[in-house]
Amino acid sequence: MTPHKPKRIRAKNGDLFIVRTPERDLALGLVARGNHRCGILGYFFPIERLLRAGGVDRLDIAPEEAFYIKKLSYLRIRDGQWPIIGRLPGFDPAIWRMPKFERLPGDGWRQIVEYDEERTEIQTSCMHFEDLPPDYDLSFVVPDGDAGAKFVEIVLGQIVDGTRKPLRYFRRQMTH
Repeated sequence: MTPHKPKRIRAKNGDLFIVRTPERDLALGLVARGNHRCGILGYFFPIERLLRAGGVDRLDIAPEEAFYIKKLSYLRIRDGQWPIIGRLPGFDPAIWRMPKFERLPGDGWRQIVEYDEERTEIQTSCMHFEDLPPDYDLSFVVPDGDAGAKFVEIVLGQIVDGTRKPLRYFRRQMTH
C-alpha cells in the first residue's frame, strides 16, 4: 500500500496567505503573479493590517504599502505551511503590476530586467548609474532573483523585529 500524499494547494493571483513559522505569524502575503513552474511574485504587509481590518473581506491594501516584494518559491503555500486565507477583494493585476527588476553586476552598472506575465524575461537594459536619464522611471524597481521560503521568512522576521529596514520600492509616484 502506498502512503497517501497530501493534496497540493494551488495559489492563484489575488490569493492572500499568512507567512507562518512555528514561532509566530510574520506577515500577510499576496500572490500578485503565480506560476506553478517556478514560483510566485509576492507582496508582503504587516500582519496587523489583517487584524485591524477584521477579516479578509474588509481588507484594503495597496501595492505601495508593501514592505517587501519578492519572486519566491511557492513550496510553503503548496504544502499548506503558509495557509491561504482568502482572496483580496477586487484584485486587479493592472494595479498589482509586474515590477521592473534590478541586477547590479558591479562597477556602477545597473541592469533593468522586465518580465512578461509568465515571468519570462522579455527585455534587459544595461546602463551605468551616471548615464541614467533624469526622467528614467525607477518608481517600481525590485532586486532581481528568486528566493527560497526560508530566506523570505528570515528577511520578514528581521523587518518585523526592526533589525532590517522595510524595503521601499516606490521611489516616486507610481504611474500606470
